[in-house]
Amino acid sequence: MGGSRLYVNTEIIFGEKSIRHLKRIIPENKKVLILTGKQSAIRFGHLTKILKELEAHRIKCFVFNNISPNPKVSEIDTAVRVAKENEVEILIGLGGGSVLDAAKATAAMYYVNGFTEEVLNGAKDLTQRRLGLIQIPTTAGTGSELSMGAIVTDEKSGVKDGLRGEVLLADIAIVDPELTYTAPLQLTIETGFDIMTHAIETFLSRKSSQLTKFQSIQACKKVFHYLPLLAIDLSNQAARRELSYASLIMGINLANSSTCLPHRLQYPIGALTDTSHPRGLAALYPAWLELYLYYDRAGLRELALQLNFDDDDTLAEEQLYKYIIQFMSDLRLDLRLKDLGIYEKDIPVMLGKLRGSLTNDPIGGIKDIAELIYRKSL
Repeated sequence: MGGSRLYVNTEIIFGEKSIRHLKRIIPENKKVLILTGKQSAIRFGHLTKILKELEAHRIKCFVFNNISPNPKVSEIDTAVRVAKENEVEILIGLGGGSVLDAAKATAAMYYVNGFTEEVLNGAKDLTQRRLGLIQIPTTAGTGSELSMGAIVTDEKSGVKDGLRGEVLLADIAIVDPELTYTAPLQLTIETGFDIMTHAIETFLSRKSSQLTKFQSIQACKKVFHYLPLLAIDLSNQAARRELSYASLIMGINLANSSTCLPHRLQYPIGALTDTSHPRGLAALYPAWLELYLYYDRAGLRELALQLNFDDDDTLAEEQLYKYIIQFMSDLRLDLRLKDLGIYEKDIPVMLGKLRGSLTNDPIGGIKDIAELIYRKSL
């Protein structure tokens, strides 16, 4: 059967000051649990803004602000306990991708008779029920507010993996670019780079469609244009808005196309080093793209041509590869695994902690491809 399908089961509210919609969305006298990280939401005033909106509408609010940059299963279990003790009906994720992932996991685990670790290792399944869920990103990059995955780390096994399924899709995503205005330089660069990785990988993915590819091209162009502008001037509100939009549409792509090898290979890196997700991706990207030139040049070529690279002195796909490498260097994201504290001795450990199928990536079925990328990235 022909045609492309794009599935979005979340109400999306986008634009400056859109958090004001909260008082319309949540009925009076509801009990709400707000999940945040340990510092940023408080330091930059995001939590105060949300509490002001809700409490003025006589909505009872509880706060759980103990989510790590790489969320742990123990943190999810604690958040679930807090939600149950206070009999909350709605969960709000307020923060970057880690917080939003934790909110999805908490909302879904609320109705599971067991622990997050048990679902992560396959001993138990998610149900088709969850708490009401509203996602409010404070960074432009992860698209987690619209995806159906929640990446968490099992501290006991050292495995970083995901809870997945449509039950994790939020009821409402409020993407207010103003909440990203206070993001510092390094966070802005790293999350902006994450948009680019989502765009490239959801374009090349075996699950991609004409619709997801169109959105990938839009997002790539926005990142290539607006992220360098923010690197120069963090107060550029137009650039903040465009990257918030690019992140949003990549969240839709993540739910409909999914990512490729770099994301799967980053999870063991994050679990081993507790470094940020984008930095792990940055260390892997040059090797992965170089292998694409060898194993699936046609896929990279299609992307390059749609991004308006052409065969002048060099083939379009080679131009795109060189452009991305220079783009990363200009943003000081020219990293190697050794910069993250990973060495050759760690490769067998990381390979042992890889989870899930690699074959959504067209080059994922090549023998020892994961080890090859790790070794070329040292």
